[in-house]
Amino acid sequence: MRSDRFDIEAKADRALTPADLQQAVKALLAERFQLTSHLEKREVPGIVLRSPRRQTGLKEAAADEKYSMRMDAGGGFVFTAASMSVLANYLSNLFTAPVLDETELKDKYNFKLAIRRGDSQSGTTWEDRAREAVEALGLRVENRRIPLEVTVVDQCERPSAN
Repeated sequence: MRSDRFDIEAKADRALTPADLQQAVKALLAERFQLTSHLEKREVPGIVLRSPRRQTGLKEAAADEKYSMRMDAGGGFVFTAASMSVLANYLSNLFTAPVLDETELKDKYNFKLAIRRGDSQSGTTWEDRAREAVEALGLRVENRRIPLEVTVVDQCERPSAN
């Protein structure tokens, strides 16, 4: 099952809410793959965003601004009206590790995440450069074990026929 790949096509008989869609996918996987799983809390290596030392790169967004994220011509990521939880979620993808927001910043902000380009001589990783960009916003970045709810697969079989 670790190396096999399957295309799953399904069609709902009505529009589904995100919660309904999640339940429908779970039911489909249980039916076709005999999938059983459970949720567990585990301590995993992660990254924590802490309150800013100085707020150099965070500008409070105006009340009428709408959330957006785009890449500028220099390769920086420009966020408009973004919360720190949005930033943490985005950084989880950059760091390929869970990122927890402990900044206590509740407002929405405009900022640019300017990750400098690396080269083979610098010896810095993508994660190092992403960390530097976050710290340039004034936020503290800490590596530590964090609690995370994970899905544990108890059983999975080859799929049944259509």
